[in-house]
Amino acid sequence: MTLSNNNDEINKWKDKYYQSLDDHEKNDRLFQEKESVLSKIVNRLAHAAKGYHYKLDPYLERIQDLVKSSTEIDKLKNELDNFSDALLHLTDDSTDPDNFNDIALLLDFVEQQYPDSTQLHMLQDLREKALHDQTDIDRKSVLKDILEITQQPVIQSDTSRVATAHQIDTEIVSQQLLHLLADTEIPENYTNQATHLKQQLQIGLDSETFKETLEESIELLLDIKQHVLSEQEEIEDFLSSITLQLAELGIHASGASAVSHENAIIRNRLDQSVSKQMLDLHLSSENATKLDPLKQLIKTRLESIAQQISEHQLQEDQQSNETQEQLLKMTSKIQVMESESRDLKYKLQIAHDTALRDPLTGLPNRLAYDERLATESARWNRYKTPLTMIIWDVDHFKQINDTYGHKAGDKTLVIIADLLTSNCRQTDFVARFGGEEFIMLLPDTAKESALILAEKIRAIIEKSGFNAGGKAVSVTISCGITQYLDEDTVDTLFERADQALYSAKSKGRNCCIVG
Repeated sequence: MTLSNNNDEINKWKDKYYQSLDDHEKNDRLFQEKESVLSKIVNRLAHAAKGYHYKLDPYLERIQDLVKSSTEIDKLKNELDNFSDALLHLTDDSTDPDNFNDIALLLDFVEQQYPDSTQLHMLQDLREKALHDQTDIDRKSVLKDILEITQQPVIQSDTSRVATAHQIDTEIVSQQLLHLLADTEIPENYTNQATHLKQQLQIGLDSETFKETLEESIELLLDIKQHVLSEQEEIEDFLSSITLQLAELGIHASGASAVSHENAIIRNRLDQSVSKQMLDLHLSSENATKLDPLKQLIKTRLESIAQQISEHQLQEDQQSNETQEQLLKMTSKIQVMESESRDLKYKLQIAHDTALRDPLTGLPNRLAYDERLATESARWNRYKTPLTMIIWDVDHFKQINDTYGHKAGDKTLVIIADLLTSNCRQTDFVARFGGEEFIMLLPDTAKESALILAEKIRAIIEKSGFNAGGKAVSVTISCGITQYLDEDTVDTLFERADQALYSAKSKGRNCCIVG
């Protein structure tokens, strides 16, 4: 009877032991799943951040490579520290040598407005100073210096007479500023101010009004620059925060891995000890000749096994609790990072879409056109399927602006953008190239078919006049059409279509010409 009870007790402890092994294996699987999720998050965040700054890309690539190797924890921690240092030491965009190129172009233009004058010498001195300090150039300071120089009286060296700032060709400067504003991505909170400046620059201005408008334009561009820098600083702060969290998660993962490894060693030792004692019991029972010594031996062995299992269970419970606590912390951190990652992805998507859209018509802008043309050109070079380009230009657009106002001009562009989009296929591409010009890319379309489509659209636009201030506004449009040829590049394709558009204008407008 006693032996039967002892056997039941042994089986009971064995069940507990095997149950503890199952629980530990479940914890191991849970840890591996968490580690896999963490690795994916690190890899995707690194992939999303690539291209933000060229100095950070090498660190991000090495972090991605190390994440793929679960045996490189120490190297990953070191690389995260290196990434943090690089992020903290990123210099401001104002130190970029490209900034000097922008200043140099501006000085070239301004110097042309002051030939043989004291301003020319002052501008040349300013250029030499900017060239000497181009690695630490202050754009705002240079722009203010240029403004102060241009506001001074102009002394011509040939006649020594005094001229005033109104001698500058304000129309040329206005056009240059309009091009600059058109090519600049205007944040939403500066849209009204930019629209007002564009309207001011499009009308004739006297010297005093022009100087005020010029100052407002410079201030607006500087404010937009500061706004972009502040957005970049926000992204830098976010990336820095993510880096610190990744480093902390790496420490937790390393600790959990160490605990798991230690548990495996302890479990193996317990297995060996229990197996040895069970073997000793088996041999003792086979060789026993008397019952009492055998009972005492079994009792002693069972007490030893029970004590070992109990100690192991206590130690394993403690380590399991520690591991569970680390996993909970990691889960919390991962959830926070996932939320921040979604927010950043959403903001980046909005910024990307905004950068590729024309704010007035909602069509893709010139930057989006450049990207799409490169894609279509690569597809043509591979498959040789037809690709046709159409360049559209609104007839007498300046006259519409001057006669009916800029609101009528904007409405004209919006109407034409809608008609171009609604009368082509989903696979076709329509963009506002700039000003009153639009561009179409028609894949899998020969120039003969494109001409039929263009004539249809031209006729529709001809009938799409509207009223402005009680007056009827008639709208017509001309276009140049050309097809991609074997010897073409994107530049020659555009030039041929542009030449065809010029021919359409020369033939009286409101027509389509194939080039």
